[in-house]
Amino acid sequence: MSKPVAVIVPTDPIAAYEAKGLTWMEGYYNPAAVFSTVHALSPLETESRQAWGLNITPCPVMDFADRAASVSPDVIRVYGAFWGAEMAVGQRVEGVPLIVSVHDTINISPAVALADHVICMSRVVADKVAELGTDRDRISVMPNRVDLTLFRPYEQDEKQAVQSDLESRYRSGRCILHIGRKAPQKNLDTLLKALPGLPDDVWILAVGREESDTYRKLAEELGVSDRILWEPSVPNDQLPRIYNAVDLVVVPSRWEGFGLVFLEAAACGAPIITADIAPMNEFLTHDQTAHLVSAYEDPDALQTAILHLLEDDAARMSLAAGAPQAAAPFDRAVVDQTEKDIYTRVIAQPPRVYTAQEAQTARELCQKAKRDLQKRVFKQSRLYKIMYLFGSPVLRRLRRLKQVLGGAS
Repeated sequence: MSKPVAVIVPTDPIAAYEAKGLTWMEGYYNPAAVFSTVHALSPLETESRQAWGLNITPCPVMDFADRAASVSPDVIRVYGAFWGAEMAVGQRVEGVPLIVSVHDTINISPAVALADHVICMSRVVADKVAELGTDRDRISVMPNRVDLTLFRPYEQDEKQAVQSDLESRYRSGRCILHIGRKAPQKNLDTLLKALPGLPDDVWILAVGREESDTYRKLAEELGVSDRILWEPSVPNDQLPRIYNAVDLVVVPSRWEGFGLVFLEAAACGAPIITADIAPMNEFLTHDQTAHLVSAYEDPDALQTAILHLLEDDAARMSLAAGAPQAAAPFDRAVVDQTEKDIYTRVIAQPPRVYTAQEAQTARELCQKAKRDLQKRVFKQSRLYKIMYLFGSPVLRRLRRLKQVLGGAS
């Protein structure tokens, strides 16, 4: 029996994940090698190419159904609960089931409820998806996965080597790792506000893309700029070295859909401080596998937790020893098999048929996706940035011109 064919719609262009240093995309998009071929179709792609086991092809929003049908897929998978889901429901391929995966509890489009099946990264995400109209029997909870052959605690000599490398590459002292986009979700601002009250030898390695200079400005205002090093990205296969080298991993997120960084850090035996909220407290246990802070937006509370673990060697070592237990159930091979089973089950079932009202809603959502992507592409253009400097009237005329010309889809 031949393997099925998949069409996928990633949230961002594949090049964006490559720029972040992600090296696991082939296994992620084709878990347990369930598919013979995987086609990545997206209006955000700019060129046709092959990479990571994917046939990557640019695809305008309103051409998606025709382009997808041309490769005779057995299933379509959209990653993310917003524009991709809206495009796919409005551009359905007859007879092909649609799976949407939801990774967060915010910005969930009504399009998700029109999918044949929804994969949620955690129970808290599944609860939100059900609340917004998806039947429970069409929801699967499937967590993120971690490669336990790569993310592992180092032996003492390995650990000393990577600690020395960290000091030579960055600076000496006790290092706190914050990893994630520089955005409100990751709560870097509260960590920065806690830093002035910590000993002078404590510094922060902040890994992740910067969406603005907000956090650098805050560091300047707090007088701690010289105690923070900013690293836009680290290749995924190099992250275990950092997790094993730092003194603490502190990411007190305000919300998460799942939080892969916590699993990766735990797998490496890093002492973790994070917020005592779902989903982190679904798989991390306070004072056993991580230190969970209830008042995670209070700099004093976060400072107290950090000082406790920095000064109490026994407590810190206890968390380091217990942390890998939290990651064990999320081994990549186990989760890959779970995902493969979901694909097999969904492909075997007849896809849903929309009512007239659902079909109309799907078409409207697809048009919305097109408009949203036009705005996104336009705002990323150099022309937009130049025109923004000359004031809103000119910018409004330029926006109108883009609409008349059809924009980028």
